[in-house]
Amino acid sequence: METGSSQSRKISSQLSHHWLILADSTGVAENLAAKLQQQGQECSLVYRGGKYHQLAAGKYELNPCVLQEWEQLSQEISPKTSQLPLRKVIHLWSLDVAASEELTVEELEESQLWGCGSVIYLLQTVLKTSDYPQLWVVTRGAQPVSPDKEKLAVAATPLWGLGRVVSLEHPQLWGGLVDLDPQKTEQEVEMLLQLLVNSSEEDHLALRGEQTYIARLVKQSVPEFTKAVSLSSDGTYLITGGLGALGLHTAQWLVEKGAQHLVLTGRNAPSETAQETIEQLEQAGSKVRVLLGDISIEKDIAQIIQQIQTSLPTLKGVIHTAGVLEDATLQQMSLEHFSKVMAPKVAGTWHLHKFTQDLPLDFFVCFSSIASLLGSPGQGNYAAANAFMDAFVHYRRSMGLPGLSINWGVWTSGGMVDRLAIQHQNRIYTSGIGNIAPEQGMYALEQLLGSQSLTEQVGVIPVQWSVLAQQLNNSNKNSLLRELLQKEKLPQDALKQNAEPVILDRLETASESERQGILMEHIRAQVVQVLGSSSSELPEVNLGFMEMGMDSLMTVELKNRLQTQLGKTLSGTVAIEYPTIEKLSQYIFKEVMGWKSILDSEVNLSNLENIDNKMPELEKISEEEFEALAIQELEELNSML
Repeated sequence: METGSSQSRKISSQLSHHWLILADSTGVAENLAAKLQQQGQECSLVYRGGKYHQLAAGKYELNPCVLQEWEQLSQEISPKTSQLPLRKVIHLWSLDVAASEELTVEELEESQLWGCGSVIYLLQTVLKTSDYPQLWVVTRGAQPVSPDKEKLAVAATPLWGLGRVVSLEHPQLWGGLVDLDPQKTEQEVEMLLQLLVNSSEEDHLALRGEQTYIARLVKQSVPEFTKAVSLSSDGTYLITGGLGALGLHTAQWLVEKGAQHLVLTGRNAPSETAQETIEQLEQAGSKVRVLLGDISIEKDIAQIIQQIQTSLPTLKGVIHTAGVLEDATLQQMSLEHFSKVMAPKVAGTWHLHKFTQDLPLDFFVCFSSIASLLGSPGQGNYAAANAFMDAFVHYRRSMGLPGLSINWGVWTSGGMVDRLAIQHQNRIYTSGIGNIAPEQGMYALEQLLGSQSLTEQVGVIPVQWSVLAQQLNNSNKNSLLRELLQKEKLPQDALKQNAEPVILDRLETASESERQGILMEHIRAQVVQVLGSSSSELPEVNLGFMEMGMDSLMTVELKNRLQTQLGKTLSGTVAIEYPTIEKLSQYIFKEVMGWKSILDSEVNLSNLENIDNKMPELEKISEEEFEALAIQELEELNSML
């Protein structure tokens, strides 16, 4: 992270708003509320509890895992009862997470429900209202800022991955992420207040002492080997998720590098393809043991490690590739979907660490994802889960243990992308993110392992930066990538894409007779891009979005594109409520932009009157003249639509 600065500024008395604060038990929320109230702001504090009830005026308690209680809170603080509009939501609950060294796996899993789970339910509730408050998520010691090896509060780190997805799916609700100093300071509440009030361009911030830091991804060249990777022939290497395609690619690479003893884990027996690969590895001289179990279950991983220790050579390396997908937009996500994806990445990583931390490992590698770095629409759970793994590797390194987290891009074979529907694969491939062939991925893994002392976390992502810049600028602040994009020396148009939307300029300068047609064709072009189809395959304007092959994630992307390009806030369900290009175009034209249709105008009525006035003359003309006149009138009408 880089240092930044912010100037102290009071909130204007003319900008009094309602702030909803999810209150911690350490006093930050109450101090923040007091400062806000001194400046004329209204505050409602919400504490975690067992059941919804009002504690006092402006103070509530609820069960974070019950959606109906969030809806009850929403009714209580609605415009009917609050004098001021809700404009800010500050999530401080993660300040209550236990220190990493004191955590149990039960506490870790529970904290995800009242941490990330509460954000999901909060969003689902807010999206049912007419409010569009900015959501700010605040953690403490959850990000690696100092060059010193800080022991991160790993239980809070998934919120950073989830937050990046919120910024993509619902940019109109996005404020940002702030990480407080691990050690509480006297000035932090005032500094936090200034960030919440002043920050409009930055959404990845951290406070350390009196300094404010901003996060940037930086480009790193592929490191030169500090030592050649040569694996021990008398050591054992464990691959979780080892029966999947990516795990098997990794197993083949390990054998090529000298591994003679492999343990591959999975929840189910090997497929026919996996069994064939295992036989090939054994024919190459390696001994492969398949141990079935769920690594998110403590007794399963305990048995796996015990079997290795009692019947195989010393465990020398762990590569954690296990993972599951359960994609859904945040608006549709259930806590069950969320927890299913979190389990192998959170509890699984925790168990692997617990049962191997005293062993002489040469490496402990986590296969993470680009989703936790940049966010991925429809994968809030997956981004959160991988963000935990990323941070946990930093935590291991602070303990002097080996650790490397690799945020992989899209694999051509064997990656999670293979499990996505074809339309979502197309969207990824047209977003500027390139493919990683298995041999390329293994080459990168070898280089990183050969120089793993240089970094804890690295992204391996083939990128077309100009394309990616446009995709990201369609939806969020893009502060994390700003330095990378500038160093790529992209044209200013790419860096400032949509700062002055071209379509909005066209619409505002177009004549009334042209405007509605321009908007409809623009929406049709955006639908084509969302579907990932060819520009020559233009969909019918009266065909339903779902009939075209859209799903809920795609409707969110369409909404985000249009609201950014038009500079107007659209509801999260706008493409469901107006489910064709024509209906959506008419709604945006009249209700959102406030323009009057030419069909409603006096000009059009005048033209219709002109047609009526010509009716007596029609009786005197020939059939050919009548047809020519009819075509002329139709062309004039079409030009006005």
